[in-house]
Amino acid sequence: MSFFKNTTFKLFLTLILFAALILVIVFGQKKLETQASLIKSEISKIEKNNLNKEVSSDIKYKGSNSVGALDNNRWKNKNWVALGDNITAKNSYQSGVKLSCSMGNVYTYASMGNLMKDTIKDIDSNKLKDADIITVFSGTSDYSLNTPLGTINDDENSNTFYGDLHKTIKKILELKNDATIVFFTPLKRGKYKNYAVYPNANEAGVKLEDYAQAIKDVCSSYNILVLDLFKDSGIDESNIKKYTVDGLHLNNSGSKKLIKTISDYLNTIK
Repeated sequence: MSFFKNTTFKLFLTLILFAALILVIVFGQKKLETQASLIKSEISKIEKNNLNKEVSSDIKYKGSNSVGALDNNRWKNKNWVALGDNITAKNSYQSGVKLSCSMGNVYTYASMGNLMKDTIKDIDSNKLKDADIITVFSGTSDYSLNTPLGTINDDENSNTFYGDLHKTIKKILELKNDATIVFFTPLKRGKYKNYAVYPNANEAGVKLEDYAQAIKDVCSSYNILVLDLFKDSGIDESNIKKYTVDGLHLNNSGSKKLIKTISDYLNTIK
């Protein structure tokens, strides 16, 4: 009798243990499936976000990217947005270029001391919506204020001049990729306040021509045109005093010279 009870108890205990094992397996499987589902969901979100990033960063430049014969009607009644630093902020050339190229309107968004990265800090789609051509004239303040140059491999997240160029271009393309975009390299300059003097390097070890070259390097990768004022403006170390009031900012003669250089170039854009 005792044997029978012991056998029954063992069988009952075995059944309980077996049932418990089944429950563990079932609920464990469900937990694993739930965890797997959550993981798949997170992976899907990440892939979607990456896809969106790829799409947004893959915006192509649709503006003009070549020059040809002079056409004085190229920009007739067209709208121009001028971005930049000191020389643009002082309206040293915009009014004259607008008149020379028979443009409709010119809108200037520039401030004294603007670095390259500052040229687009207050720019939005509304300010660029009517733009047929957008110019960016910046870099001399980066020379003054010792912005690290970086390398051609830097992206828009790098705190360097190369990185700031990518950031500037991508912001413009996101807002208005069908306008013609033209960058101007900085003019040569003389002694201005206590800042570095061309052709010397600044405190970051960067020369003015290095910033000019960076502009050409990055713009080339986007097929964006560059007017190389550093080389082709006709303003250099031999005549800076003749064309500037203080070694940096243009006088009337300097403005007239710059207006002609810019107008002639813009009117050759196809």
